[in-house]
Amino acid sequence: MTNVSGSHADLLPSLQQLVKNGEIGDRDCVLQEVMKSASLRDEPDATLEKDAILLLHKAGRLEAKHRLPEQLPPADIVFKELLESKALSIRRPHSADNHISSHFDLYPLYGGGPSDFDKIRLKDGSGMLSPDCFFDDRLIFLPRAAAVLLILFNRNHNYIARRLLLHRETPADIVGSADGALSQSLKLQDDDIFEKARRINCGHFRNIMLEDMLKPLLGLPIVGPSHKLNLLSEVKGAQVPLGNGFDGPVESALLYDWSPIMSLADIQHFEEAMREIANDDAEKVSLFDFDQAVEDFTTTMNASKRNRDCAGLQRGEGSRFRDSDLAQILYDATECPARGAGQGIPSCQRVMQIKVIERARSSKAGSLNDYRRFLGLKALQSFKEWSSNPSIAASAEKLYKSIDNLEVYVGLQAEDTIKNTADSGFRFGYTKTYGLLVDIVSRVRSDPTFTTQFFAEILTLWGYGDCSLRPNNGSFGASMPKLLQRTLPHDYQYNSIYGLFPLATPEYTIPLLPEPKPRAMYSIERPQPHKVHHLATKEAISHVFNQPKLFPTIYNDSLIAVTGGYGYFLGFDDEERHDQDQMMSLHALIPDKGALRRYADSFANMANECIKETAVTRPGEIDVAHDVINAVCTRWVCETLLDYPLKQAVNGAGTASEDIPGPLMRYIWRPFWGRFSKIGFVVQLLRRVGSVTAEGKEQERNSELQLAELHDKFASLYAFVFHNIDSEDAWKLRETALRTSAALSTHICRKLPHPRVISVQSYTSFLNDSFGEIRSLLTQIVREFTTGTMLPEQTAQTFLDRVVSANQSISQHLYQENANGATLAQTGNARVVANVLGLAIVAAVKYAKVCTQAVNFYFQDEYLKEREEIVRLSLLNDPKSTKLLMGYIREAYRLDNPLGIWRQASSDAVIPQSHGLPGIRVSAGDRIYADFSKAFNNPSVPDHARVDPNRETQGIQGLGLHKCPGISFADHTMPEIFKAIFRLENLRRAPGRAGSLVRFSAHPGPRDTAPKLFLNTDPKAPGTRPEDVSVQLASYPRSLVLQYDAKNVIAAESIAQKRKKWKIDPGKTTQNMRAIMDRTLSVIVIFLMFWTISYMINSIMSFFSPTPHTKPPPPSSPSPTSAPPAACLPPTTPIQSWEITSMKAGDDGRLIPLQYTLDLPTAHSLSMVDVDAKDMKMAIWLDKTLLGITADIELNKSENCGDNFGDCLNRGFSGGYVVIPKGNHTVRIEWAGVEKPGPDGKVDWGEEAGRRLAWSRDACAV
Repeated sequence: MTNVSGSHADLLPSLQQLVKNGEIGDRDCVLQEVMKSASLRDEPDATLEKDAILLLHKAGRLEAKHRLPEQLPPADIVFKELLESKALSIRRPHSADNHISSHFDLYPLYGGGPSDFDKIRLKDGSGMLSPDCFFDDRLIFLPRAAAVLLILFNRNHNYIARRLLLHRETPADIVGSADGALSQSLKLQDDDIFEKARRINCGHFRNIMLEDMLKPLLGLPIVGPSHKLNLLSEVKGAQVPLGNGFDGPVESALLYDWSPIMSLADIQHFEEAMREIANDDAEKVSLFDFDQAVEDFTTTMNASKRNRDCAGLQRGEGSRFRDSDLAQILYDATECPARGAGQGIPSCQRVMQIKVIERARSSKAGSLNDYRRFLGLKALQSFKEWSSNPSIAASAEKLYKSIDNLEVYVGLQAEDTIKNTADSGFRFGYTKTYGLLVDIVSRVRSDPTFTTQFFAEILTLWGYGDCSLRPNNGSFGASMPKLLQRTLPHDYQYNSIYGLFPLATPEYTIPLLPEPKPRAMYSIERPQPHKVHHLATKEAISHVFNQPKLFPTIYNDSLIAVTGGYGYFLGFDDEERHDQDQMMSLHALIPDKGALRRYADSFANMANECIKETAVTRPGEIDVAHDVINAVCTRWVCETLLDYPLKQAVNGAGTASEDIPGPLMRYIWRPFWGRFSKIGFVVQLLRRVGSVTAEGKEQERNSELQLAELHDKFASLYAFVFHNIDSEDAWKLRETALRTSAALSTHICRKLPHPRVISVQSYTSFLNDSFGEIRSLLTQIVREFTTGTMLPEQTAQTFLDRVVSANQSISQHLYQENANGATLAQTGNARVVANVLGLAIVAAVKYAKVCTQAVNFYFQDEYLKEREEIVRLSLLNDPKSTKLLMGYIREAYRLDNPLGIWRQASSDAVIPQSHGLPGIRVSAGDRIYADFSKAFNNPSVPDHARVDPNRETQGIQGLGLHKCPGISFADHTMPEIFKAIFRLENLRRAPGRAGSLVRFSAHPGPRDTAPKLFLNTDPKAPGTRPEDVSVQLASYPRSLVLQYDAKNVIAAESIAQKRKKWKIDPGKTTQNMRAIMDRTLSVIVIFLMFWTISYMINSIMSFFSPTPHTKPPPPSSPSPTSAPPAACLPPTTPIQSWEITSMKAGDDGRLIPLQYTLDLPTAHSLSMVDVDAKDMKMAIWLDKTLLGITADIELNKSENCGDNFGDCLNRGFSGGYVVIPKGNHTVRIEWAGVEKPGPDGKVDWGEEAGRRLAWSRDACAV
């Protein structure tokens, strides 16, 4: 026997020990002894029935010790119905009628066998159930939320069935015959899908029982870590193996009467139901009248299981209930607290309790002590041990005489509540709690459906994973949120505590949320339904999108989250801020007219390379989504925008492409290369000149990702920002997106060139930096000649240089310390990183998605002529054909699911629609959905159903402030990908599901606003059958496999082939060529050495010059004005020797800038340094472009260098050096801060009413 103290602390160890020892389920012999003792014991007098009910109600007069949060208020009753009906069915007087199994098989939803299943099945080949119906008819007495939960399990079954149907490689067409009969293939398909879906759905129900229900039974808080018990593990040496040995006793059914914790709302509903069917108050209804009323009611309900109303709701379109109505019932249930156990059974349950006691007696149920012995617990010795309340103990002793005669039902309901110092759990009596734990676990472990028959071969890989994985959804592993978010995705936001913790009231949940930051990740308000207005005309959309203040975006919060708090211009509703950031990004992306052509060539080259590489491993077949479009977009983003390291693909020879030598340069340097052929010397040389060490190289490779991995990460960012995902997966998606954005932001920050901050350096530092630049150049040359790493013609650093330069040209207020204390570098970097990251997300994902969908669109049979024309255009290479190809892509986008964009009204307004349609009245808080599909594909559009590549569809890529900023970029580059793909000969779809894009919407009756997800097959997944291949949903197309004739495709050359091509064999011809190259090389080397020596001599001579020298600023990319050169080449000619001048304060209290204009045939340098006290920085402007700001310093009025500007330099006063390009330019030096303004907002300039600086100017050689 188990000797316990009666607290929750004993439960978990006891349950663990039972599972470990394999004792659970091995109690047949104990059960036989209990039934034997029950048959020998004198049955209580029938007159005691009334006294037993009074005893239960007397227990109800006890003061409750606490109020429980309503923990699964409807589901607890559903669970009770699943099991109690086994032996104590209200309307089935004979046990032979009880064909319900003892397992968790969702009997109230499906019924008990095939004949019951047929009453709710559609039987149309899909394996689905009729919408929103269930089998059981006894829900009239249960809370409305119980019926709602069964409706949700119905929807979950249909969701699973739809997924399974899509997963079938060749599903039978669901087309009924004229007489309504199904073909044999459809019958087999329907039965197969139904049975798999039922098993998977029951698996979800099992998960809720083992996780969501077990936690409160064990006394663990709902909001907190899981119990982490492996209750389904195989136990070595157990007498009863998994999947066998349990047939619950009658006493087990009594455990599931949880009427003592019914909430007040549940009690009220029960009273109303009794009045409805019996026409009398619950306390007055006789047993005969009750039986007759129930029989009449169920007879009526059985005739219309598919279409009956329930929970007080009326069916709507498609015979479904409105989502919002179902959700409101569940919201109310979550907010309504349950009564604490120990308050007794409500009086309205009188007739129900009489029937339960009668059935228990007729079934020969044992006493409470009999049941305790069955559980392995110590028998009670007295009534005082059972109840600490003297009145209850005395009444029970008078009624039953001996504690061994105490009926199990009465004993379970009136027992002292369990001790729990954690103030959590249901707080039933110890016997009931322990019995429930043993019963639940025993039923699950003994069910072959969940044990010996629970594997992927039966359920499919997807189905097995769907009901076996512990979800990562912010609810500490609970399974109920998955059901709510999947079946009511519009009403249960992914982070709402109403969906994540539905078994606890919000007042109970909120204090238990983790601190400090995670609490901000939850929404704690009751979800409010948003009224949604659909815009289906171009005029209405344009009206909304051109008023960003009145109709702001809903994406800004997500953009702020992924960009570290800054945001992105696609989410800005401030026009000035939006335009500034957009212009900054576009200037960096497209700095000149030739940039778009260069990008187009780059896309074309990468697409062709991807196709050739794929031809090596899979000739004749190509995944255009995975291997071409997604790969090209991600590679371009990484190389051009982010400078992100990518894992090199392994080619046909099995060697990474980065190992390909630079053959041409190696040939040029052959005379020198022969002298240094030993690998050891090369490695030492690389290290001496600062190349990457082996250790550093390994660290760099660890951060690399494959293109597909990185594209997935970009896709998670895009889906999170633009809400393009179902609520069920959104929590995990947010975690992935935030981790990815943090990692990418850190990488971008590390790659950003330093802002053009001008600083004075010592002579030694100047020389070190000069040698450092030479060393860097030599490093690059040696690396190319040794490892074969080619120097890229265009790198992301070029783009990052431009974006940093453009960022510095914004208004000067960004460079002052803002209200949050952010410095110049912090403010500038945040802005740059946010814009680079935002541009990368859109370019990598949205661009690729549109392109893949367009390719798929033209492989539909009805667009054969258009596809043939695209093939013809792909063989051309002129601007006209490129424009027509983009026209075809734009038409595919118009006809095949273009974007839909959300806005939210900030105040009441009327939206005009035109075309004679009335205006749409919206209220503050209403959601507005701009449906571009309907706006550009309706009868008002001429020939709207026809593909016309010359059609002008202005606005299809957005309207108003937030229209697509990269239209010209897409127009130049996307046709190049199309050309590379459609040039393949005899291009066609691959057979089966892999050759087309399959879209899926989670909701059975999807709205136009529901996200359309793509069914993607994992080609690496195991599985002997096609339906066993892992199939996942994603917000973007991962795979689209096409086939072609490979005979004319030139495969990518292996490294060995390339080396052979450039191998130089001895001979007269090569000897002559070598002699010519050696002489040419000698001239080049002599010139380089002469230039280097001259540069070093001038640098050394400058060491002895009294004129201070500074390090030239880093070179910058072309800006809207002429950019300064990288250096001022010697010899220099003084224009103005060092002198001290002043900037005086003007009438507005600000220093008047120092400004001059020169028109010189050569560049000239400008040097400056603060003098007197250390209290000033300076900003240097060239025309209207900010060149930079002198070095940052800390204010120190006590440190004074006077007029000795040389001393000022040595002591670290703020100063700088810039080079002004030749030509006519205006240069302006402004005060840039350090000294703080006083209380009046003005700086105290002292007696001199200004600040002094020393400066000089020198003309450069060129």
